[in-house]
Amino acid sequence: MKLSICMIVKNEQAFLDSCLMSLALYADEIIVADTGSYDNTIETAKKYTPYVFEYQWNDDFAAARNTVMAKATGDWILVIDADEIISLHDHNKIRDMLKNSMADGYRFAKRKYFRDAVGLSGWTPCIGEYPEEKGYPGYIPEWQVRLFRNDPVIRFEGHVHECVEYSMRRNDKKIVLSDVPIHHFSQMKTDVQLAQKRQLYAKLGEKKIRFNPMSAKAHYELGVQLLELGEIKQATAVFLQTLKIDYNHYESWEMLGLAYKMSGEPDKALSALNKAIEIKPDNPYTWNNIASIYILCGEDAKARQALEKSLAINPLLPDSLYNMASLDYRQGNLEQAAAHVRSVLLLNERHFHGWVLEGQIAVAQNDLNKALSCFENALGINPECYEAYYYRANVNLLLGKPADAVVDLQVAWNGLHHYKVGLDLAHVLLGQGEVDRAQTVLASVTAAYPSYLPASHLLAQVRMLSGNR
Repeated sequence: MKLSICMIVKNEQAFLDSCLMSLALYADEIIVADTGSYDNTIETAKKYTPYVFEYQWNDDFAAARNTVMAKATGDWILVIDADEIISLHDHNKIRDMLKNSMADGYRFAKRKYFRDAVGLSGWTPCIGEYPEEKGYPGYIPEWQVRLFRNDPVIRFEGHVHECVEYSMRRNDKKIVLSDVPIHHFSQMKTDVQLAQKRQLYAKLGEKKIRFNPMSAKAHYELGVQLLELGEIKQATAVFLQTLKIDYNHYESWEMLGLAYKMSGEPDKALSALNKAIEIKPDNPYTWNNIASIYILCGEDAKARQALEKSLAINPLLPDSLYNMASLDYRQGNLEQAAAHVRSVLLLNERHFHGWVLEGQIAVAQNDLNKALSCFENALGINPECYEAYYYRANVNLLLGKPADAVVDLQVAWNGLHHYKVGLDLAHVLLGQGEVDRAQTVLASVTAAYPSYLPASHLLAQVRMLSGNR
């Protein structure tokens, strides 16, 4: 059986080489459509296949994919993106799938890798099953049909979030579940690239709604894109519209809850998440999200109840174990907190928030060397974990190393811009005799937090003593 790979690409030179190198090992034909690259994407593609052509982009992912598929000559088609890879370990499985006469297509779990556990449903810690997992604490799986017979009735639909499932179902095509994951690394792109992609998806999501105004799925997808763009009010309005179309759309209730949480409306967030729980009471992620809001509100007893429900459903959920450890630490139950956080790190050794919390527990237990090691572990996983810099600075102060503390506090202040971090940095700088630098920091704190009196009072005192009014 001949296998054709069909791709659409744009400005993917950073990912394309490794993707095509992997595909070339098992594909009989690779067809690449470029939708307007201005980097070396086309040149990179031509190193692996002669079938590279330019496609005039028309704001329609389905149309672009179908155009590429029309050029395929294989018996089967595999659709993959440049920032995706099928592991070398699974290449033989792909070839074996082509021999199954009972299947018309295969549904794959696309693993979207992230640097941090985001608390969304489906977060799964990496366990070292594949070399592609290295460097990532976890992923969220999305199920999609990507491998199917080269049949003219099987075509993509949807301007964005396109899929072949609708055409396959209409034509009674059999879809089989695959145990091969597709490893997806789009979150590892630059912030600018991610922002551009999200803006494009939001634009196409709006277009998709114009064509399908009563589609709850289309509204939900647009809401997610808007939320990722930080357009919280717009996302909230779209989720509410989704629920007018389909009141029992579970995912929209959950995302609405997260939107309200992000906008600082905990009561509305809890109301939305409780609606989600009414529809799907056995989802541990939703219970964990409910608990996180109770924690923010200082309602520890209710938070613990929600976490107990989450862990009763899935006792190995790292986020719920971490939140339980945080509760225990806050309430002074250090032994219980330590036990829970160790469970988190056994499940996911790259859970840098877990390392930070274990370090805080070690400080409370006066084990400063262990605390330093924990904070350094967190920073080794995520160099932008600014909380770890802050807590390490406090340990260095306890160890009599104010110069080291200043370095960490400056990084923490630059990253967090939290008034307490700025005030602590100013105090240490004053202790080191760096009055001018302390004034600069205090001026920044008071400018950002004009109602934070400790900083403004200290700034006034320093200016008076230094004669700088």
